[in-house]
Amino acid sequence: MNILVYLEGDEQEIMLSLAFIESVRRKHLGDKIQVIIDSRLRDVLKITDWNFEVYPYDQERYPRFFDIHKFCYHCVEVFNIDVFLTNGRSLRAALMGFFFRGTLRLGFQKGLLRKLFTSSREFNPELHYTDNLFLLGKEWEEETFELSNTFPKISPLVKPALPTEVKKVFVQLKGSPEEYQWLFQSFSELTFMCLFPREEEFQKEELLAKLPSENRYYFFSDKMILPDQWRVLLSCDCAIVQEPIWVQYANFMALPCWYVGDEVIRPELQPHFHDTLIRFLSLEKVIDNFEGVAQEIAEFL
Repeated sequence: MNILVYLEGDEQEIMLSLAFIESVRRKHLGDKIQVIIDSRLRDVLKITDWNFEVYPYDQERYPRFFDIHKFCYHCVEVFNIDVFLTNGRSLRAALMGFFFRGTLRLGFQKGLLRKLFTSSREFNPELHYTDNLFLLGKEWEEETFELSNTFPKISPLVKPALPTEVKKVFVQLKGSPEEYQWLFQSFSELTFMCLFPREEEFQKEELLAKLPSENRYYFFSDKMILPDQWRVLLSCDCAIVQEPIWVQYANFMALPCWYVGDEVIRPELQPHFHDTLIRFLSLEKVIDNFEGVAQEIAEFL
C-alpha cells in the first residue's frame, strides 16, 4: 500500500500531528509512507527516527493554489497512491490529494471542498488538535486510532549520561541574556544552557561578571540548525522556555518544562507526548514572584 501524508501548518501543528502519523506507521510497517511538508519545516521531522521519503513543498516556487498541479507533476514517483491523509484545511490540501490521484482521500473540509475528498469531516476547534486527527483516521481504519489516553510515545531520542552530578537547565530566551539576569541570580550550583535569538548581541564577559559564580553558563545562538538545538535541550534535566514550540519539544523529550512566555497556549494545542510536568506561567507573574517559581524548580531538581 502507498500512503501519502501532506502536513500543513506551523511547527506546533506539525508536532501535534506526529502521534497520528506514528499510529499509521505502526499499523503499516510493510507499506510505503511518503510525506510532503513545507520546505521551511522539514527539519521538524528529524526529531523522529522515521525513514520516510520526504518531499519539501517550496511555497516561494509554488505560491498560488493553481501551482499545485505543477508541483504534483514534478513528483512523478508519488502518483497513484492508495491513501492520502492531511492535517490541512486549505484548498491546497484538498487539491493535493486530488491531483495525486489518491484512491482514498481523507481530510478536514466543509462545503464544496468536501467533494475533493472521498471521506472528510469538519475540524472541531473544541477538541484537542490530535484528537481531531485520530477521529479523521477512524474514517479509514477505526481500530487503529484511539484517543488521547493512548497516544503512542514516539520519542526515539536517548538522553545522554551527564558527565557530572551538576544539574542542567535549558533556558530558551526571546531577548538578550542580559535582560534575564533576575532569572540566573535566583539559582546556585546549576549549569544553564541558554539559547538566545541570533540577532541579539551582548558582552558575555560583562554579563558573567554580574551573575552568581557558583553557576555555569553556556550561551548558544538559534542560528544553530534545529537538530543541534534539540541535542542541547536533550542534555538537560528540565527547561524554562518562552516560546510555545519549545514546550512541544521539551514534552516530546519527556523533560519537565516551565513555560514563562506571554503568548497563551490554547488547551487544544498543548502537548501530550509524555506525562511529564508542564507549568504555564505568564512572564509578568513570573517576574513578580520568581522566588516562588525558582523554589519550585529547585525542589524538582
